Amino acid sequence: AHTEGTLTMFQLLIVALAFVGTNAQISCGGSISADSGTLSSPNHPANYPSNADCEWDISVPAGKVITVVFSAFEVEDRVGSTGLCEYDHVYLFDNNKQQATFFCGTEIPESYTTTGNSMRVGLITDSSENYSGFMLTFVAHVEGETPVIPTPGPSTAGPTAGPTDGPDSCGGTFTGATGSLVSPNYPSNYDNNLDCVYQINAPAGPLILEFSDFDVEASGCSYDYLEIREDSASGSQLGKFCGSANPGKVSTSGSSIYMRFKTDSSVTKKGWSLSWSRATCESFGGTCSSSCSDAGEWNYPCDNAGERCCKPDVFPSECGERKVSLISHPKIVGGSVATPNSYPWQASLQDGTFHYCGASLITAQWVVTAAHCIVDETSTTVVLGEHDRDTASGNEVRAPSAMIIPHEGYAAGAPYPNDIALIKLQQPVTFNDYIQPACLPEDPNMSVTTEDNCLITGWGSTQDTGNNKLLQELVVPIWSKEDCAARWGQSYILDTHICLGTGETGACNGDSGGPLNCKKNGKWYLAGATSWGYRGCTEPDYPDVYTRISKYVDWITEKISQNS
Repeated sequence: AHTEGTLTMFQLLIVALAFVGTNAQISCGGSISADSGTLSSPNHPANYPSNADCEWDISVPAGKVITVVFSAFEVEDRVGSTGLCEYDHVYLFDNNKQQATFFCGTEIPESYTTTGNSMRVGLITDSSENYSGFMLTFVAHVEGETPVIPTPGPSTAGPTAGPTDGPDSCGGTFTGATGSLVSPNYPSNYDNNLDCVYQINAPAGPLILEFSDFDVEASGCSYDYLEIREDSASGSQLGKFCGSANPGKVSTSGSSIYMRFKTDSSVTKKGWSLSWSRATCESFGGTCSSSCSDAGEWNYPCDNAGERCCKPDVFPSECGERKVSLISHPKIVGGSVATPNSYPWQASLQDGTFHYCGASLITAQWVVTAAHCIVDETSTTVVLGEHDRDTASGNEVRAPSAMIIPHEGYAAGAPYPNDIALIKLQQPVTFNDYIQPACLPEDPNMSVTTEDNCLITGWGSTQDTGNNKLLQELVVPIWSKEDCAARWGQSYILDTHICLGTGETGACNGDSGGPLNCKKNGKWYLAGATSWGYRGCTEPDYPDVYTRISKYVDWITEKISQNS
């Protein structure tokens, strides 16, 4: 049996209000902007929940209409006093015509076409008699033309598409060169116990995802998170995001994106809003030209044959220079007091006046630190030109942050992969004798050996007893990857790591995120950022592990050019 009816917008509101009084508790849905996609009811093909109130807003490019085709349909078939489906029902609302059509029963409805480029799909259920619900595919096309309906895959809200522990329907398959998505209920808070899978398929890649808003429970991404991967659930992870820091832009190498949004049973936030499009050279701040400068080139598409995507010159031409004369001082653990302002790129991350991590200035408005130093993802204070943290010299600049970008591939816990983050200052600082940028490695494979003139600097503990008030420096031996992996274990040491120190001297609490400074060709380079080491700071024959900056120069360049 199949029942169908049509209501105006006013009548639809009357029916919706009637359901508000029936203890409706489950909400779901979202906003979708794509050329085509697939939707299904919560838990499909298992039964939908009671008291559901779901609505999906669908929009397609201007000048097109939308055709909806159901591939599965089973909804409680009970007709109320109005002769319409007043209990459980699915409705399709034509925004242009301001008219809703209701469906219930077990017969698959006929195809439905809008008169404009936007519509709503809704599911309302009461407190009894639950069924398997529906699955539909929508596609945009020019009015009057026969739509080409994609063959729907398995329901992305059902068991065949991955875990479905959450009670709410979300996710779907979306096809198009461009589109936008938001989390369920956005901009209101998302629900608990969601497990949403989104599959984006574009005609050509690479693609770029750009977030316009992001607010997900900050829990180290253990509870609520948005995971993004290349192509499919088994593809390379592009990022796992939580907290309130905007991920900015995330790029892919191919034409498909897999996303999973998972929430737990407590704490909900506003969620996220994003759009996708084909990545171009310009989307990363590059320019297309027949030849590129010393900054190099990226493998992103240009429109004209023979053109290359040239990297932007985002780094200062003068860098890694000391402006003060060095003096000798007598005792980081086992280190010495540095000459004041002899490392003018050294920065202190502070909460109030409490120093908790180091960082390095690389441009007038950006510093590099470790991702594990990001305690508050919304703001921190970066202090430059400092030597004695207890006594001001007048050379210090306290710079509030404007943006914090942890690496999207960072994961807490050994081996702490991609332990790097960028912090943008609210205003550019002025370079002087006390504040200068460090150089970044020019070669992603730049070697760092004991023969190089390398030192670590920081205000961390000198004897594992508390932070030091004076900036410390220490010359450190560099370990080979093989020797370091033999000590820590093969799975703990990555190509993106540098190992250094003796275990008896080296970095300690408060040094995290601070620089490994190496001098090459008369300039000081930021070779590493303090990442992790032995608990308690000192353990003979266990080196400290630093993030190898040379492996992240492209990432740094992209993020700065996208967010300048």
